[in-house]
Order: sequence, then C-alpha cells, then structure tokens
Amino acid sequence: MNKGLIAVIGSLLVTFSFSAFAGGRAIGTDFIKMLDDGQPVGNSFNVIYQRPTKTGKTIIFNLALGDNDNVMFEGALKSYSAGLTTGVFNQLGLALIDQRNGSDLGFSAALGYEQAAASNITFFGSVKALFLPNNGFVYTPTLGILWSF
Repeated sequence: MNKGLIAVIGSLLVTFSFSAFAGGRAIGTDFIKMLDDGQPVGNSFNVIYQRPTKTGKTIIFNLALGDNDNVMFEGALKSYSAGLTTGVFNQLGLALIDQRNGSDLGFSAALGYEQAAASNITFFGSVKALFLPNNGFVYTPTLGILWSF
C-alpha cells in the first residue's frame, strides 16, 4: 500500500479523535495481532479507533502495519446487546489487506465481549471471521484494550 495513503488514513484518525466533541470515543490495540504470526497481518503494530453513533452503534477503524509492507485496514459497524463498553457485541465490516503477493478486499464479522474496568479503560475480546475472495474464510481471535476519551 502506498505510504502516502497510510499517512492520510493515520491523519484522519488523529483528526477525528481530537475534535471538540470527542465524548465516547476510544483508541486502543489488539494484543493478539501484535503477537500471533498466524493472523492475516500478523506480528503487526495495530491501532483501533472507535466512535459511537447517534443510533447506539459504534463505527470501528482498525489499521495494522506488519512486516514486509503488509497492511490491513478495516472499517466496521459494532452493535451492542447491553450498552456501550458493557457486554456482548457483534460487528460487521469490510477489510482491505495489502500484502506483497497482492491485495484483497473482504468482509469481516465478529462476536465478542467488552467490559469497562474503569471509567476510561475497556478490555475486549472476540472471535472474528474474515472472508477474503482469494483465501476463503480466516478465523482469528482478538484480545485488547481501549482507552476512552
């Protein structure tokens, strides 16, 4: 993926996160994606940004930068069964994976659980299914932390 495009995506995430009305937004990381080489973009630095909508759902952006110029960008919509950062959630989205051997645009779906440990710290975990036309289904776990502001 073009380094300029990565810079634009990163700049947009920073701009959205530091706007004047930032209530309920969160930024975090997925520890398994950092440690597990079996992920679609494994052993990667990754940033998750989420922002609640007026309808009670949450918009998610996930950027993972791995070795060998491997990049994954995911945009998704998260829906909670109980409330924001409390309980079970499901998530549907699109994922773009750019690796040395080619790019793939696919669909993602996740079922998980979030629990706020403090007023601004939330732990999450989920099982994610990623469908990529060239690779079929890939199932991955997630386990991470979000900082709300």
